[in-house]
Amino acid sequence: MTETHIETPTLLQRAPPPSFEAVYAILTLELPAPTRRAIMTVCATICGTTIAGIRSPRGSAADIRARMIYYYAASALTHHSLPKIGIECGLKHHASVLHGIRRVAANPAAFEPHLSLVMTRLNGPIGPGGMPRPRHGLGSQAS
Repeated sequence: MTETHIETPTLLQRAPPPSFEAVYAILTLELPAPTRRAIMTVCATICGTTIAGIRSPRGSAADIRARMIYYYAASALTHHSLPKIGIECGLKHHASVLHGIRRVAANPAAFEPHLSLVMTRLNGPIGPGGMPRPRHGLGSQAS
């Protein structure tokens, strides 16, 4: 009988370093944008309301606050149009969506800490460049 010897790696052996292509692929990986439904779920959870409350025609102050944060986050993190964002939010008119985006952009401090928590949860840590800006409603200021 012939014995076969299989070498097993020891704890002292190191794995070969990753290739440049592998590191570059990881660093340039773009995560998919969150869906409107995921954004709404995060807004409702963090603001202490429900999705039904955000979609309701009226609502409490918490519902309206969550709805405006949803408008802002959906505009900043997705490529959807204002009518599509409004439809997801209970058939709201695009002008209502635009009004909510402008309210949050004009005074973000009034929507803290919820706004930062929502954006961090959906987009990762807020870097030195600041929070992502919405794509709609800010004229030439939007980047």
